[in-house]
Amino acid sequence: MAEGISAVRHPLGFLCVPVLRSADVGVCIHLWTDTVRCPPLTTSPVHAHSWNLTSFVLFGQVRNHLFRVEDAADHPTHRVLAVYTDGLVDELQPTRRLVTCEEATRQVIESDRTYLLSAGRFHATSVRGPAATIVVADIQRSTPEYALGHLGLGRHQVRRRRCAARELLLAAGAFDRLHDLDMSP
Repeated sequence: MAEGISAVRHPLGFLCVPVLRSADVGVCIHLWTDTVRCPPLTTSPVHAHSWNLTSFVLFGQVRNHLFRVEDAADHPTHRVLAVYTDGLVDELQPTRRLVTCEEATRQVIESDRTYLLSAGRFHATSVRGPAATIVVADIQRSTPEYALGHLGLGRHQVRRRRCAARELLLAAGAFDRLHDLDMSP
């Protein structure tokens, strides 16, 4: 494996392989496969990024679930947590914002298709079988990262774990064994 490539097991259930990181843009490959164990998710899978996302589905099928999140003084279903990432550690801090959350739209994105997502838009991603995407993030510093958790969820940390080179190769190999990828121009 090339020196400098360091995959990370993401709590949202995928392997993240950073390709480029700068102050303004990030490029990563996301791999969903049964061969990789990710840290347990402590919140709901519904979250909002601090960056505009452009995602191209390299392989498989990705479902992007878009949610309507509204402030709710009466009968809230979730608490909004601010997420601050420092290296491999996510610090999740509950905010005072209580909300309701309802799925508004579901997009199904097949291989060789692109989808866009604006910073601050609550969503969740699911896949059917193995899938891979390449994600380009246009950093928008004014919008924090958020996740939705249960009403009583307190401040806590989630540690992402690096993926050993062998595990990354096994994950990549799972795609080769399952499907013939046509890499012709």
